Amino acid sequence: MPTLYIVPTPIGNLEDITLRALRVLREVDLIAAEDTRVSRKLLARYEITTRVTSFHEHNRRSKLGELLELLVDSDVALVSDAGMPTINDPGQDLVAAAVESGFDVVPLPGASAVTTALAASGIEVDGFVYVGFLPRERTKRVGLLSSLARETRAIVAFETHTDIFARFSRMQGHEVAMVSGSDAHGTPVTIAADQQGVGPESIIGKFQQEFLETWDRLGISFDLFTSTHTENHTQDTMRQPFCLTDERFLPDRYVEGRCPHCDNEGARGDQCDRCGTTLDPEELIGLTCKMCGGEPEIRETEHFFIRLSAFEDRLLEWVSQKDHFKPNVKNFTIGFVKGGLKDRAITRDLDWGIPVPVEGYEDKRIYVWFEAVIGYLSATKEWAQRSGDPDKWQDFWQKDCRAYYFMGKDNIPFHTVIWPSMLMAYGDLNLPYDVPANEYVNLEREQVSTSRDWAVWMPDYLDRYDVDSIRYMLASIMPETSDSDFNWAEFVRRNNDELVATFGNLVHRVLTMAERNFDRTTPDPVDLDEESKELLEEAGRGFEAVSSELERCRFRNALQSAMGIARSANRYLDSKAPWRAVRTDKDDAARTLWTAMTVINCLKTALFPFMPETSEKLHEMLGLDGSAEAEGWSWNREALAPGRALPRPKPLFTPNSTIQSSKRRGSVREGGATPEGIGGVKFSFLSEMLTHVYGSTGKRARPAITLLAASFHSHDEYKSEVMATAVELLHIATLIHDDTVDDSDTRRGRATISSLYGKDIAVLVGDYVFASSATFVCDTGHVGVIRRFSETIMELSSGELHERVSAHDPGQTLDGYHQRIYNKTASLFSTSGETGAILSGAPDDQVNALREYSRELGMAFQIVDDILDFQGDEDEIGKPVGSDLANGIMTLPAFIAREASPSGQSDRCVPQ
Repeated sequence: MPTLYIVPTPIGNLEDITLRALRVLREVDLIAAEDTRVSRKLLARYEITTRVTSFHEHNRRSKLGELLELLVDSDVALVSDAGMPTINDPGQDLVAAAVESGFDVVPLPGASAVTTALAASGIEVDGFVYVGFLPRERTKRVGLLSSLARETRAIVAFETHTDIFARFSRMQGHEVAMVSGSDAHGTPVTIAADQQGVGPESIIGKFQQEFLETWDRLGISFDLFTSTHTENHTQDTMRQPFCLTDERFLPDRYVEGRCPHCDNEGARGDQCDRCGTTLDPEELIGLTCKMCGGEPEIRETEHFFIRLSAFEDRLLEWVSQKDHFKPNVKNFTIGFVKGGLKDRAITRDLDWGIPVPVEGYEDKRIYVWFEAVIGYLSATKEWAQRSGDPDKWQDFWQKDCRAYYFMGKDNIPFHTVIWPSMLMAYGDLNLPYDVPANEYVNLEREQVSTSRDWAVWMPDYLDRYDVDSIRYMLASIMPETSDSDFNWAEFVRRNNDELVATFGNLVHRVLTMAERNFDRTTPDPVDLDEESKELLEEAGRGFEAVSSELERCRFRNALQSAMGIARSANRYLDSKAPWRAVRTDKDDAARTLWTAMTVINCLKTALFPFMPETSEKLHEMLGLDGSAEAEGWSWNREALAPGRALPRPKPLFTPNSTIQSSKRRGSVREGGATPEGIGGVKFSFLSEMLTHVYGSTGKRARPAITLLAASFHSHDEYKSEVMATAVELLHIATLIHDDTVDDSDTRRGRATISSLYGKDIAVLVGDYVFASSATFVCDTGHVGVIRRFSETIMELSSGELHERVSAHDPGQTLDGYHQRIYNKTASLFSTSGETGAILSGAPDDQVNALREYSRELGMAFQIVDDILDFQGDEDEIGKPVGSDLANGIMTLPAFIAREASPSGQSDRCVPQ
C-alpha cells in the first residue's frame, strides 16, 4: 500500500542524515518539503534526483488535497526537522490528514539536536517535557481578489500588484487568501472559439494552462487561480441586437460603435473603455457586428434584471466613508452613482455560459458581467474545499476581513457599484475594503491591442529575461495615478542603471570585499562611527516608509523608498571608501562593510514583495539560515553576527543589451550580440566582474553622438543602436586598461577592477570588453564602418603610447599635445558621429561635417577634462585630482602655465 514517510533531515551538518533516510528519499515518487531550497542542497549532496514539491504554511491548504490524491497510488516522503519532526511545521497537517484517510504513515528515526545537546550539557537530567511553540498571532485576515482575466493569452502581467501586497501581508503574519481566475464566459473566449472553429471548452483548457504556467514562472503566489466555468447566478429582460448575417442574438461585446459620450470609435456594447461609461448596445452610434461587419437589427427579448436603482443611497453612504480609496476610484464611483443607476439585464440569449435556473428560460444564459464577479466568492469556496476545510471561506466573507480588489480602471464600476450592490442584496457578505484600481499601461506610447497583436506576451518575455527584472519593471511603471508607458529602452535602462548599477553593484562590491578581505566571514564592526549610525537610522526610516506605502497599496512609492535606501548606502560606501581603508585602517573597513551589509539585509526584506527570488538569494549570500520570507516583515539590525561564514557572492542581475520593439508585433529583438556577448556569460566569475564594470556608468556622450548623428536621416534603428553600444563598450575597455596601467583604486567613486581582482585579471577583462565591442560593430554589416572602428582602436592605442612615452619630458610641444588628445579621445568622438551618419545613409558632405563636428567636440571634451584635473571634484571626474600632472603628463593648462613662467622654472615642475 502507498505510504507517507516522515523523513528526518538535519538542519545543520548534512552528514548527520541516516542511510535509511537517504534510501527512502531515493525510492519514493515525490518529496514534499517546507523549504525546497535547503532540501535540494541536501539532495544534490547525495545525488538524489527524486521530484520535489513545496509544502509550507502559505500553500498547505491548496497542496494538501493534491498530496492526498498522490498517496492513492504513490509513495511520498515528507521532509521534516530531525530534532522535532512535524512540530510547529505544516507537515503535521499532512500527517493528520493521511492518518484520517487511512494511509500508512511510517516515521523514520533520526538524530535529535535537542537530545544530543542536552546530553552534552553535563546537566543531570532524568527527563524533560517538550511544551512546544506558541502559534503566531493572526492580526487580521486579508482577502486578495485579482480581477478575472478576460484575454485568452497571457499579456504583460499586472497581477504583480496583487502578488506584491499578498507577499507583504503574509510576511506581516496576516492570514491571506489570494484568489482569481479566468473569465471563461467572456466574449474573447467565444470569439477565439469561432475563429478557430472549436468549442469554447477547448479554448478555456488551452489558455487556462498557459495562465497557470505563466503565473508560476512570474512568481505570482495565487492560493488559487481558477476559472468561472462552474456554477453561478441571476437573470433579466432586455432589448438585444440581432445580427441578420449571423442569425443569432449577440452579447454586448459582439457589437461596436461610437460612444455617444466621448466619441470613442470602437466602444463596446456594454462599456466605453475611454470614458468608462457603461452602455446599452442601442446607445452606440454606427452599431456594427464584430464578426461580420454588418449592421445589427434591434429586436425584443425577455430578460431578468438587477435593480441597481434600489441601492443608490446605500452605495453613496458606503463609498463616501472610504477615505482610503484612491481619489480617482472614490470620485468616479460617487459621480457614477449620483448620475443615476439604471437597472441592468443579467441574462442573455446565448448558448454558451451558465444556464438560468428558472423553468421556461432554459435557452438563456447568465450575463458574464454578472456571474464573473461572483467568481471571487466561488473561487474562495473552491480554495477552502481544496484545502480540506470547506467552511474556511466564511473567515474571509462573513467575519472581520479586509477584501482588496486589484484591477484596471475600466473595471471600477463593476467592483464599486455593481458587485457591492449584489453583496448588499445577499445581506451577510463583506463589502470591498479597498479597490486600488490602476490606470492603463501603453506599449511604446501606443494603446495595447491584442487584436492588433500589439502587446507584450508574458511567456515570450519570461523566456528571455530574469523574472525579478521583469517584476521590478512592472512595479516601477505601475499606473497607480495616471497612465504609464512600457517601452524596451526604459526596461534596459532600469535594469542596467537601477538593478545592476545601483542595487546589484552595492551588494556585489560589499560582499566581495568582505569575502576577500575578512576570511570569508562577516566583519566585526567593534563600534560604529557617527556616519555609520546615521546610515542605519536612515535605513530604518526608509524601511518604515516602505511599510507605510505598501499598507496603502502605493507600490511605486514603496519601491522608490526601498531604492532610496540603496542609493544612500552607495553614497555612504563611496564616502568611506573601504577599498582604501582595508590597506590603512582595517577596523574602519570592517565597520563600513558590516554597516553596509546590515543595510543590505534591510533591503532584502524591503524588496522581497517585489523581487522574492533575489531576496532569497541575498539571504543566502549574507550567510543567514532559513529563508527571507520566514523571517517575516522586520529588520533585525543585529542579525549579522561577526565571524559568520559567507558564501562566495554572485551577481544578482545581468546587464541587458539594446532591445528594440517590432512594429509588426509586440515582440522584441536584442540589439547586437547575444546577452552572452555582453554580460550573461556562462562563466560566473567573468559575469561577476562584468556586472561591476557595466554598473560604473558615466555620461555616455559617445553613444549619444552616434544616435543623434543617425537621426538626421531615416535610419535602421537596430544598426544605429548596436553601433552606439559598440562605441560605449570600446570606451569602457579603454578605461579598464587606463586604470590598470595607472594603478587607480577608484573610477567614478567606485573600486576599479584592478583594485578588486588584480592587474592580470583586469587586463583580460578589458580584452573581453574590447572583443565584445567588435561583435556589435560586425552586426551593422557595413564594411566601411567596421574598418573605421578598427582604425579608431589603432588611434586610441597610439595616443596612449604617445602619452606614456612622453611623460616627464619637458620637451613636450603644444602640437604634440593636440595630436595626442585627438588620438586618445577625439578620435572615438569623431568615429561616433561619422559611423552614425554613414549608417543613416547621409550624403558624403554631411558625413564629413558630422565627423568634423564630433572631432571638435571630442577635443573640447578632453581640454575641459584637463582643466578639471586641476580644479575638479574627484567624484565627478572619476579620478584623483592632479593625477595627470603628478604622472608627468603635460596638458593645456600646464603649457599655458609654462609659457607664463620665467624661463627655467617651468622645466623643473614637470619631473617633480
